[in-house]
Amino acid sequence: MGRKGHDMPKFKKGLAGIMAAAMLATAIGTPAAAFAATNKTTTVTVKADDSNLTVTVPTVIPFTMGAGGELTSASSGALQIVNGSNFGIHVSGVSVAKQSPFNIVADASKASEDNAVDFQFGVDSALIDAAAPKAKAGSYDLAPTGAAGATLNLKAQGDAKNVKEDIAKDKTVATITWTFAAGNAAGGISVDDSWEGNHEMGID
Repeated sequence: MGRKGHDMPKFKKGLAGIMAAAMLATAIGTPAAAFAATNKTTTVTVKADDSNLTVTVPTVIPFTMGAGGELTSASSGALQIVNGSNFGIHVSGVSVAKQSPFNIVADASKASEDNAVDFQFGVDSALIDAAAPKAKAGSYDLAPTGAAGATLNLKAQGDAKNVKEDIAKDKTVATITWTFAAGNAAGGISVDDSWEGNHEMGID
């Protein structure tokens, strides 16, 4: 009787130990799927900063006036717009400001004003009329620097009439201001900021 009385606590302790071990094994063996993972995503975006684009335009478009009034300029390869930015850009606007005493007209051959000049400039397939300047969307897109299409070859042509100003030396007829923005005019990147560059139109 005395031995049984002493053995009972040991038996209970052993049973308790077995149960605890079984519970621990059950907890460890619970599949990981029971604790579902939570996934979150982060979107990565990029936007062009065109507050200070790298682009060059001709500093001057020189015209030579013939006796018949025709204006002849440099060859197409000598007049270029070149994109130096690492993303595509386009001409988003263009304006022409006449320089006194010259007058910019739609058709110099029909003009009655003194020092009347009409001229067109830009890419051959979409020339811009100085009297009503507008760049045709899609025709003045430039690819990123170093890529094909990063350079636009320009040409210029025109006529003048009733020129009373002494043009034995170069005289400034007008100033062209180009406005550039990132992306293509027909689509793609679109931002509100822009960059401007200008050059002069001369006649001699």
